[in-house]
Amino acid sequence: MTWREWHHGYLGAFLILLGIPLLYIGIAINSPTLIVIAKTIIISGIIILIDDVHQHVKQSLGYPNYVSPLHRFFSKYLWKYEKVKKITEWFDNLFK
Repeated sequence: MTWREWHHGYLGAFLILLGIPLLYIGIAINSPTLIVIAKTIIISGIIILIDDVHQHVKQSLGYPNYVSPLHRFFSKYLWKYEKVKKITEWFDNLFK
């Protein structure tokens, strides 16, 4: 594992950073819909980030082949789509 590879933890962090300003905007303009959307984005980001951290901690503690539940979901259901492969490749190149 290197920091230069794409990790789904980066997506989680991005979602958190996206959701926080949306939450404040929703509060400022008193928009319950935007507040719910922002909270959903933030919570999703937290779950994704925790999943990635859990995977890499487990791998570093002697289980190098361990893959997290979200990683398995991605591999089984999403990797078959060419667009997903292209987006993942783009993210990988972003960190090289």
